[in-house]
Amino acid sequence: MKRLFEDDFQRLARKLAAADGYLREWRDLLRAHADGDVPMENGRRWHVPSAVTLALLDGSPSAVARARELFLLEWQDGAALGNPVHYWNSPTFKTNDRWIGAAMLAQLLILWDWLAVAGAWRDAEIDAHAETALSVLEVYVETHLKGRGHLPILHDPINQGAAMSAGLLYAGWLFGHKWRRDARAVRMYARALNLLPDHLGQFPPCGYDGDGFTYLRHIHLQCFTLGVALLEDVTGSDWYHRCFAPNNISLAWLNRRQLDFIGPSGCSWPLGRYGYMKAWNVFALSYAARRDRDARFLQVARRDNAGYDYKSPWLRMELPLALLWYPEDLNREITTVSAPVAPVSECWPDAWAAFYDRQRQTQAVTLWLRGKAPHLVLETAASPILPGGGDAWRDANAVQPGDFDWDFQGWMLPAGRLLVHGDLPGCGVAAVDTAPQYPPKAEVTEARRTVVWHDGLLIVSDRFASRRAAAPYWQTRVLKGSRVDGADGRAATLATVSGPAARLVAADGEMSLSASGLQRLEHGTHGNLVTDFLRLTGAAGRAAFDVAVTWGADADGELQITRARDDLLTVTRRGQTRVVLLPSPSAAGLRRIGDYVTDAAVAVLAGAGGLSLFGARMLRDADSGHERLWSDVPLNISVSADELAVEGLGYGNFLSWRADGVTLSARRGNGLELYARTPRPLTLRLRGNALNAVLNDAPAALAADGDWQSLTVPAWQPPADDVIAALRAAAADGDADVIVPLLNRIRAAMLREAAPLAQELLRWDRSRIHQPDNPLATEAAQVRLEAARTLAVLGDRAAADELLALVEREQQTVYDPRAKWAAQFWGSSPRVAAAEALIFLHATPLAALAARLAPLEAVPHVQDIFARARRILADRADG
Repeated sequence: MKRLFEDDFQRLARKLAAADGYLREWRDLLRAHADGDVPMENGRRWHVPSAVTLALLDGSPSAVARARELFLLEWQDGAALGNPVHYWNSPTFKTNDRWIGAAMLAQLLILWDWLAVAGAWRDAEIDAHAETALSVLEVYVETHLKGRGHLPILHDPINQGAAMSAGLLYAGWLFGHKWRRDARAVRMYARALNLLPDHLGQFPPCGYDGDGFTYLRHIHLQCFTLGVALLEDVTGSDWYHRCFAPNNISLAWLNRRQLDFIGPSGCSWPLGRYGYMKAWNVFALSYAARRDRDARFLQVARRDNAGYDYKSPWLRMELPLALLWYPEDLNREITTVSAPVAPVSECWPDAWAAFYDRQRQTQAVTLWLRGKAPHLVLETAASPILPGGGDAWRDANAVQPGDFDWDFQGWMLPAGRLLVHGDLPGCGVAAVDTAPQYPPKAEVTEARRTVVWHDGLLIVSDRFASRRAAAPYWQTRVLKGSRVDGADGRAATLATVSGPAARLVAADGEMSLSASGLQRLEHGTHGNLVTDFLRLTGAAGRAAFDVAVTWGADADGELQITRARDDLLTVTRRGQTRVVLLPSPSAAGLRRIGDYVTDAAVAVLAGAGGLSLFGARMLRDADSGHERLWSDVPLNISVSADELAVEGLGYGNFLSWRADGVTLSARRGNGLELYARTPRPLTLRLRGNALNAVLNDAPAALAADGDWQSLTVPAWQPPADDVIAALRAAAADGDADVIVPLLNRIRAAMLREAAPLAQELLRWDRSRIHQPDNPLATEAAQVRLEAARTLAVLGDRAAADELLALVEREQQTVYDPRAKWAAQFWGSSPRVAAAEALIFLHATPLAALAARLAPLEAVPHVQDIFARARRILADRADG
């Protein structure tokens, strides 16, 4: 009979005999573990799986007998192996940590099956082992699943449920289908066959479940791998890449997603319990590398765990399975190539935002997870600067309510609420309402955190209010040795703070940093990375905290942060100034930043002239009122002398930008339609895909750049002197094929001298235009449409009047039964022209046309146009 996962152990023996490189290191480690040369964990050595595997590879009757006796010691009580508490069927696990016993059972049953195929068990022993396993699962594990509300539909894909479903799956298959036909086992297998996909399918789409990466790396992925591997083995079909409802999650996706959560240090984000995590379980990574044909998974294992301190879920089964699944054809790549670290710059609205500076190898992550305190982490490839770690409440890098006891369960608290997010080239922002994350007894009435990530600088601004009498304080862990303005005795400038009194207090523990980089912080294990708490004391009732942080080469020199007004910060470093406009519920509408007024939720103005706006529809010059930006949806946009980057322009949206001689209007559909005039070449960057681009009515090439697409807008060249004469001649000759390209040139050149002629072309006709069978009618409609677009671009007020007159005539023409043929043209041409004149480019002051709109509201073809126009009027105080 075939063993689970392997029908011929001699194949594995040959693989190990020929092993070299990283595979040989694992083989040697397996042999050392089998001899008991393995680090103590929780008072015992988990050497049984390695010893049993090597004995079965030997295959001799005496070796199988030794493996049988050693396995039985582990199966029955573990007392002879060093710690009777830690075995799968102990009273502790049966009555308390039932999921631990279930996960251990799943792995022991793999060894049990390998021994069974080797003939180690008599029939009576198989019956007895089945009865033991099924009774424990039925009495303790299945009832625990029901008691947590996990059946029939899961509400929380936590590590405990994943472990219990693995135990049910293995016992159900082995004793309900393979070795026996026990009805209880058949039921358990069927139930686990639903539970495992439910756990995977309900995993949060962000890839993080709230427990912490200790659980993700040491429990979730391993238990899912155990279950998927069994199902693939017994069904012969692909379960690894199969996606499950409701979130369309597969194990392949979840494994790949975990690679995103590695910071520049090589550690996972320090979320949830136990903090930083490096060591990954190797059998899960080995299976992922084999199934995805991706060496990165095992390159991660080789890079992150020089001490080979691997862990299975509560049993040392990682090496036997890892060697079994190791893709030896990838061994050379795994051995010789270092795993790349590619931290993400990404946001999940209900969880977190991450910003990564590739040049500085630095990442900042701000979090507002359900059931957690707000949290902030900053680290570089060299070291953490604002380290996270530990349980995410009392130790959180966040505002702490004064005189408040954090001793409570926060799982039922909602996540924070994202207000605005953007990740533009050189500047990122996340503003979050964090008030929901605090428990009701904290009496928090307002909590807003704004994180600005800008060119080697991290700015954190918190606004906090509570009904509690005690003053709140702002805190973060900082690397010991940081210098903080307002505090004494620090040698290196990493953080500078102004506002409330700053003080550094002694940390209540250390975090581990070895010569090879960060290691896990787990169960109070400490190393030599010593941290302090930076604390800022606020005023009782309502408090504001503003912090600026620099690091590395950027940390030299002066750094100051001041508050010009409640919603405006000024940050100075090395003589260069940044001004930051913060979200302010009390100051809605247009607000001033520098020489501008804008409706942006957040804005950053750099001293060199760069401007970044987040959630903006409008930007004006403060003094002249000249309108620079207008959009029909809130956008994130950054502007410098030679680049315009736009994030958030969706299907059907448009924007207009006018400044410093540059005029640019863009409309987004499946492609991008642009009209632009610029005195110098301009790079336009657009986040999100567009199938094609049309620039000034000519095809243009979009270049891919990660999540961005870019387009170079060339400097404007004036048209030939005779373009108007050529257009007039073409109009007189009735040559539409010449008129349309000439109008395109006029639009591109913004040649206002051609406006009177374009207006004449609105009335351009042919002698037989009203005869339905005349194909020239199409040409007439096309010429009129192009003339209308041209006048819209040129911003001629008379053009808008003429367009409205066309729409009025449409009311009479389209609905005349004798002229239905004209609806094909008049139903679209004036409608598009009016929309572009009044809305798309909005060159004409709409307030002056408001009286003209009212009589046309009854025309069905133009209702949507003027509904949009009225919205524009409402947004613009006076044109």
